[in-house]
Amino acid sequence: MNVIKPMPEAAIRQVFADQRAIIVGNHFVYKSGLHGEVYVNKDAAYTSYAAISTLCGQIALHARDLNVDVVIGPAIGGIVLSQWTAYHLSRLTGRVINAVFAEKPNRSGSLVIKRGYDALVRGHRTLIAHDHSVDRTEANALMASIDQLKGVPVGICDVARYDAAIQSDALKVYATPNDIFGRCKQFAERNQNLNVDVVLGISNTGAILSQWMANHLSEVTGHVAHAVFAEYVQQDGAFAFPEGYARLVKGKRALVVEDVLTTGTSARSVVELARSAGATVVAVGALANRGKVTAERLGVDRLRSLIEIDAETWPAPCPRCLQGVPINVELGHGRTYVAEHGQPQAQATG
Repeated sequence: MNVIKPMPEAAIRQVFADQRAIIVGNHFVYKSGLHGEVYVNKDAAYTSYAAISTLCGQIALHARDLNVDVVIGPAIGGIVLSQWTAYHLSRLTGRVINAVFAEKPNRSGSLVIKRGYDALVRGHRTLIAHDHSVDRTEANALMASIDQLKGVPVGICDVARYDAAIQSDALKVYATPNDIFGRCKQFAERNQNLNVDVVLGISNTGAILSQWMANHLSEVTGHVAHAVFAEYVQQDGAFAFPEGYARLVKGKRALVVEDVLTTGTSARSVVELARSAGATVVAVGALANRGKVTAERLGVDRLRSLIEIDAETWPAPCPRCLQGVPINVELGHGRTYVAEHGQPQAQATG
């Protein structure tokens, strides 16, 4: 069994800090339209498989006595969390814990590399990881995007087809982290000479593959490979399970995982979705709670957040606006706000 030691909150915060996943003392605009001085850059943590594995190990540690059957996360970041949490829970309990994800069914537009991940791709040797649910044309288009970023595409890895023993249900393999873990390990061992810097996954299953592939390539080569993912420009609609996942959830005890709780809307949607599919949701686990979200708000008996972030928010114009402090346009929704309203000007005091 896996040995995971409990980490004090200070140590967990340090993991976030090391990845620059929590930024303070700046001027941000949030999705809600409110302004604040603290930004949880959750995507920064996902590029380090070691950091996200450590954090999910702590979630698993707190959930090991809940008799969980399946871990569920909302796309896209929650896909990664569900994989690592299920992986650690399986090792802690000696039972096979499945990992599934919920996604938004209506997707349109071209694939793009965003969330600041383009900086990791630029100038680096990049492996694209996907399965055969992704059209080859899309993968080739992503190759072109890497070229435009002056990255070096070293190949396209179709993990599902790589192993002739793949099950007929392409998604089923992702429900068992130990299975996809083994497939990616085999690929990494056979292709370690690719000298990969970055593993780029095409959402949604590619987010899973990029994590495991980066993990194994780093172990095999001794050279740290980052894990990133590309997503569709537009995603609309309510959360839904990919076809075939609902039957994996029915009658099971489910742990819902989320990266950052702000309003709790996404997490509650997945809780309700899991219940509608016949699951018993035993808890919600989150990396960070920045919105003082409660278990009651999520409709569950138990909520476990690794860290609580006490961040005050204000409607615009906020105190920082009145002081003329520039809005950060690289993170959050500052760029859109500035395009519509311009950068704030200091107000004269009288």
